[in-house]
Amino acid sequence: VYSRSKRALLMVTDELAERLAPMGISVLAADPGVVDTAMISMQRWYDPLADLFFRPFIKRPERGAAPIVAAVCADACITEELFRGHKHVPIGQAYRQSEARRALVGEIERLTGLDE
Repeated sequence: VYSRSKRALLMVTDELAERLAPMGISVLAADPGVVDTAMISMQRWYDPLADLFFRPFIKRPERGAAPIVAAVCADACITEELFRGHKHVPIGQAYRQSEARRALVGEIERLTGLDE
């Protein structure tokens, strides 16, 4: 589910960047990675074990915020890029102009009423 949601994020980012480019609006994505927050709790009996063995290796919230801050502070001419840490890369070709992207965006428009 996580990887599919990331793929959807990149497809929608690419779509919005394409649609808003004529207006001079940049659209960027940010990937904070795995961050030490309460959100990763599974509310299961094994949470204390996961905390003991897993949490020491994941990012503190301050570090997890870095790509978001970098994207917000990015030069206005940068668009259709994915920020990881302080670096950014173009959104990959796999997410551009695909049948899956068109289907995803169509479904989002249908569900939100934007297709009317």
